[in-house]
Amino acid sequence: MAKPRAVFTFILSVTLLTGVTPTTYRAQVNRQSAKSVDPREVLAAHLSHGIGENPLDSHLVKDKTNARLLIAARNGAEYAQLLNLVSSTQVLDERLEALGKARLITRRADRIRTAFPILIGEQRKEYNRLIVQAARQIYPKLLPNVRDLLRELRRRGWEAWSYHFVWSQVFDSQFIWTEMIERGFAPPLTPVLVWVVYPSHPFKSGTNYYPDDELRNDLLVVSWSPIGANTLGLIGGNWRTVYPSALAGKPIDDDAVTQLRRLGLLGKQGQVLIPVVKRTDPLYHLLQQTAHSYVERLRRHLHVQKLTAIMDIDEKVRLGCGLP
Repeated sequence: MAKPRAVFTFILSVTLLTGVTPTTYRAQVNRQSAKSVDPREVLAAHLSHGIGENPLDSHLVKDKTNARLLIAARNGAEYAQLLNLVSSTQVLDERLEALGKARLITRRADRIRTAFPILIGEQRKEYNRLIVQAARQIYPKLLPNVRDLLRELRRRGWEAWSYHFVWSQVFDSQFIWTEMIERGFAPPLTPVLVWVVYPSHPFKSGTNYYPDDELRNDLLVVSWSPIGANTLGLIGGNWRTVYPSALAGKPIDDDAVTQLRRLGLLGKQGQVLIPVVKRTDPLYHLLQQTAHSYVERLRRHLHVQKLTAIMDIDEKVRLGCGLP
């Protein structure tokens, strides 16, 4: 099957894309440069994105000896096998105890196994092949929905927010994850179930919601990439100012003026530079519809059984539980 041509591009900020909505909205902060991204690459990145805590962020995994132990135990290993990788039983016991407390391994008697899939060599190639195949099948069918979304953003003068809306408001949105979980298309989001995607995808990105301590009708939504982490921290640390000011369309007090200017979120006319999308807005429903269309196409084109067989995940918690 020939690759479909990319007929549109996303703008990827190298600093930060951020935003807010009464369940959906964002803003772009200090965009220093932009890069055209093939949307198929973004889509493929989403399909192979990890769910849950990422063990690569753990100091335990960054330790070379621990990494060797985890790789050796990826399909299960006896205690005696792992003992060959360290200098003594005391060293092994201490390391296994730490890995166990971090929920990176499971242990039954002398049988040790990683608590997350590790794909190496041919397994990883086959996994990537299935992901890319699904992305190529889904892309042309989802393209009309995305074109409608980008057209609406241009009409509103929010074209610079294209990446934010397509990524955080559709692919990485509450619309998608809520539906996938409710329909049993995603595993339970617990620390026990972990994916490792390594090396990192060049277009790695994510989404944070504020406030994150309770359910709200209105949320500040921030799109981030690793290179924009410092800016993200400033937004997240000031969400109590940004959040109500964005909903009001102007700073809520004099202190907010200072903070919003420092963050680059206040325009020359005193307006807050963040798109706001309310539940009654037709754009809100367009985002929801596009997300639903994507979930449906995942159901049809993602070979979940083959993927879970490669990852050797327990049927009770497998990705796509309930998919035909």
